[in-house]
Amino acid sequence: MLGTTRPRPLENHMDSSLTARLGLDQQQAPRSFSNKRRQNDPLGPRSSSMGPARKFNSPKGKESNSPRDKHLPSARSRVSGPLAPTRAALHRTGGTKLRGSRGSPSTSQPESAIDILRKLLEARWNPVARLLDLSNLAQDKILKAGGIAPPGQKGAPQKTASAIWKLCLEMYPNIRSLSLAHNNLLSLHPMSISSLVATLPDLENISLAGNRLTAFSDLNSLSPVVGGSGPNNGQKQGLLHLRELILIGNPIRKNAEKEGPPALQQYLAEACRRFPSLLVLDTEVIDPLFKANLPQQPDRSLSNAIQSGSNTAPSASNPSDVVVENVPLPLPTKSAFFDDEATSSVVSRFCVQFFNAFDHDRQSLMDVYATNATFSLSASTMIPTRARLAGLTKNRPEMPAQQLPSWHQYISISRNIARLKGNRLAERIANGPAEIIKYLDLIPTTKHPLTEAADQDKFVVDAWQMPSMVTDGSGVIYLTIHGQFQELPALTVRSFDRTFMLGPAGPASAAVLKGWPCVILTDQLTIRNYSSPSAWKPDTIPTPNPTVQLTPEQQNLINQFRQVTKLNERLALDCLLHNGWNPTLAMENFQTINASGALPPDAFV
Repeated sequence: MLGTTRPRPLENHMDSSLTARLGLDQQQAPRSFSNKRRQNDPLGPRSSSMGPARKFNSPKGKESNSPRDKHLPSARSRVSGPLAPTRAALHRTGGTKLRGSRGSPSTSQPESAIDILRKLLEARWNPVARLLDLSNLAQDKILKAGGIAPPGQKGAPQKTASAIWKLCLEMYPNIRSLSLAHNNLLSLHPMSISSLVATLPDLENISLAGNRLTAFSDLNSLSPVVGGSGPNNGQKQGLLHLRELILIGNPIRKNAEKEGPPALQQYLAEACRRFPSLLVLDTEVIDPLFKANLPQQPDRSLSNAIQSGSNTAPSASNPSDVVVENVPLPLPTKSAFFDDEATSSVVSRFCVQFFNAFDHDRQSLMDVYATNATFSLSASTMIPTRARLAGLTKNRPEMPAQQLPSWHQYISISRNIARLKGNRLAERIANGPAEIIKYLDLIPTTKHPLTEAADQDKFVVDAWQMPSMVTDGSGVIYLTIHGQFQELPALTVRSFDRTFMLGPAGPASAAVLKGWPCVILTDQLTIRNYSSPSAWKPDTIPTPNPTVQLTPEQQNLINQFRQVTKLNERLALDCLLHNGWNPTLAMENFQTINASGALPPDAFV
């Protein structure tokens, strides 16, 4: 849509001040992954204040071939509370159901699969950061020695992941951070996500870096908004408290980077839409204003239908009352665009005059088409999924002929390049006023909504001037119109897209004598099944947060905090504000974040 702001890179939508990070309280600070960004190390080293922690990648950014980082503290002590049902179920199958092809150990009393998984979790648990590191499980020595194939690997039993999450509930119920990085996952299905969400619903940070995920639909099972595990006793399922997500190294991220800033913004929007609580994506803090501009979350049942491509509309007494999901776009939707007042004046006069003539007297359009003008029509018979879900293909009082409309008259002159080849493509272009009028007369009679005040919302117009490449050097106006019309006498309502290139009319030309402000150089018309004009409804601009009113005591506290930390005034205010104006707590959080190297140079004065 024209009239929007120029797309910015994803980085420009991130809050480089790390304001959100400064708002963490003391107990939350170690829950988040390290903020220091490194090109090949998505999660980076942790601050010394949190103690040594397992690294997700080697210091040089390469994947570690060791299942355990030598810096990871061991937590060998077992927590009481046996998983009797799980262990019994496994032993009933011989105790080796989770094992690979290596066979049983040579000891007289082989370890059960549960005992091996327990040893794995003990070795991978970081109690200081409350981090369970299950990255690169294919290279884990404990699993190899026990003959257990990790989830996602060839021959791995489906029970493995479920058993791991049940053990987590017994051993480490306070997990806040989880890494599933570098496990060669094509999807999250092998990780028994429904069990993960049910067992660890309070996860705040999760890394899926270095896997092979290709689409955001792979994350739906984790989302409390899109997909997910469905309602449970009226409550939402999914990671409701997710603060940080890392997808670096997956095709979904790599593809967005290749396609450029608009794709990166769409990538960010899809993540925020699925996880409304998300604060950090791929080690970058998310700009709160970007999240505020995203459309409201859709109804779960309708969203699921859209994700699955279902053509079955949800039951509703009135299909028009169904609200179809607004897919996040890289830039906000705005109203009609004109580059200046002169363009707006010419286009407004032209549109009213043209569509009145098109509806009532198409022969009178002979004078407005230039001598070398061209016209083509393309008919798209496809029914958009969103329109079907919203019930727009059903007959109703205000639209009594929407079901099974006829396309015969349009197809006979359609120049749909997806269906035609060779000479027929050239034959379907009308050249010159006389031939164009013959084509226009083949189109059924139309009635465009032009009389009521509310009709203006049924159209969106974008127009701007540009240098001409086909005339004598005078400028031309590039005009695009999206709207709807009613076909007579059938009463079928259809949507259309029409693109004109308008040129200046000569002083004594037939167009000027008939009152036209310009002439048509090219006219391209696309006719399609009806879809709601809500597609171009401008986004609501969020109301700015009110300015914080500071007391003299608070201002004095900010000054003292700045003097000690050397932070700029805005970050000092944010740090104190999000820590309840407790200077001790604010200082501890500042020291934790500063020690991690996450604060940029401009954070200080």
